Amino acid sequence: MDPSNNPKIVIDQWGKWMLQKPDAKLIGNDHFRFDTIDITRAALTEIFTKAYVDVKASCIANGTLPNACGYFSDKPGIPGRIFNIKSRVTHAKRSASSNL
Repeated sequence: MDPSNNPKIVIDQWGKWMLQKPDAKLIGNDHFRFDTIDITRAALTEIFTKAYVDVKASCIANGTLPNACGYFSDKPGIPGRIFNIKSRVTHAKRSASSNL
């Protein structure tokens, strides 16, 4: 089975990917960064779909927008992890360029 046909697999694997603690050399690697972008894009596409369904259901049921929905309702910290990876990539790129 192609994992891209199963949103749960895509989201679960993205979560595992984001929990890695790669060293600066790996973070500075273009292929690692491109793979991180690809898997994040795929997961966020699936998460957005779930969130849209949750928001729509909440608006219909309650007439208000929810504070949290879908994947983010029980997984605090994911947006912060994305920012942390971005910060580490920026730092690794600066370190690599200063070593030239």
